[in-house]
Amino acid sequence: DSDGGESSLAEGGRDVVGEQDREKNAVRLALLRRIAVASQEAGCFHWAVKTVACRVWMDKTICNALSLVSLCGDFEGLRVLLEAQGCLRPSDRSLPFTAVAGMVTGYAKRSELLAVLKVLAERGMDFAKVGVGYFFRDRVCLLSLVCR
Repeated sequence: DSDGGESSLAEGGRDVVGEQDREKNAVRLALLRRIAVASQEAGCFHWAVKTVACRVWMDKTICNALSLVSLCGDFEGLRVLLEAQGCLRPSDRSLPFTAVAGMVTGYAKRSELLAVLKVLAERGMDFAKVGVGYFFRDRVCLLSLVCR
């Protein structure tokens, strides 16, 4: 690499760093899948944690794994967790709000937000029926939150 940095291309033009990142992500998702299935079987899949990160979109500090991956824009993790859950639950209607709040507050990029919303749509989320949610203690509809 001419700038003194380490090149990610090996001889033959292979993107070694990119391949390593994809392999690490595949391992991460496989581990998440195993944990999700095991926790679903053990009855603790929907247990929640107390975290300050959740405070940004609602007046509480408790959220579950689905909320956390949505907040962080981890669409691949969300897909794995939703597969383990089986189908959307009524309480999952807050996930689009969580995803948008993640982008608005800087936890996720716009492209990650769109990917999370796409995963939710693929799983049958009806965005017209999500109602209102909370963002910094204000009641907002999804469209008004996206427009912030």
